[in-house]
Amino acid sequence: MLRQRFDITLYRIETAAYSRLDLRGERYPHWIVSHVLEGDVLTEAAGLRFSVAAGQVMLHPPHLTFSEFAVGPGVHQWMLFDATLGDPPTDLFLRWPVTPVVDLGGRRQAFSASFEELRAAIESSTADLRVNAGMAFLLQEVIAAWQTAGSPTRPAAFDTGTHRFSDLLLFMETHLSGRLTRDDLAARVHLHPGYFDRAFRAVCGIPPMKMLQRMRLARARRLLETTDETLETIAGRTGLGDAARLSRLFRAQYGRTPGAVRAEFRELRQVYISPPAGPELRIQ
Repeated sequence: MLRQRFDITLYRIETAAYSRLDLRGERYPHWIVSHVLEGDVLTEAAGLRFSVAAGQVMLHPPHLTFSEFAVGPGVHQWMLFDATLGDPPTDLFLRWPVTPVVDLGGRRQAFSASFEELRAAIESSTADLRVNAGMAFLLQEVIAAWQTAGSPTRPAAFDTGTHRFSDLLLFMETHLSGRLTRDDLAARVHLHPGYFDRAFRAVCGIPPMKMLQRMRLARARRLLETTDETLETIAGRTGLGDAARLSRLFRAQYGRTPGAVRAEFRELRQVYISPPAGPELRIQ
């Protein structure tokens, strides 16, 4: 079972046309994604300047002052939101440190159409469901376009306090099987271990080693549900040592043993694939 908790709060979504654009010193406590549907824009933030053309998306991080200028007419599709993914909840763009400008390329039309569908859905009776589904698609398209471009590095100046550990979290997620200490992680971000512990907790809400443990347990749970690997093998693949330690930590985190979780998933899968025997139903 592929399970990733996805939480989204959409504060505003607009399609805005203008004859000229002169936004100076804007700053919001949430993410802004702005798709340039028509026109050419110059955006500035953190001492850096970017030229943005139609079909490209601008990303403005929370609490980072930015400006946008256009001497001619244009149209933007923009949204103001917060998005977290996983357990523990982590800012989506901490997991994927997308650059300030992303070219949608061949995804442009699908993005624009889905944006308008989402905007129209806000007043519907199923708005909550459609917001989650629509935002998941739009943000996935931005991340996929960034990955297609080679996942270029986001400028360090754009890593505000909330996003200073994005590269480190990606490193942790891709090295779960390795032996990682607090000193190792602190060295990667060039911080004293004691200060690193406090700074990481201030940004992510929990200490770095607790975050690493939760990431390992979440990976172990996915492996339990999607593979037939032994507990020893899963413990080794996730850096949790041995089966006994995996079982102890797993039960403390999820309130059930690894065996119970695996058995429950297998039972659900079996019921779905092979329904209980009963009278044969024929559709004429």
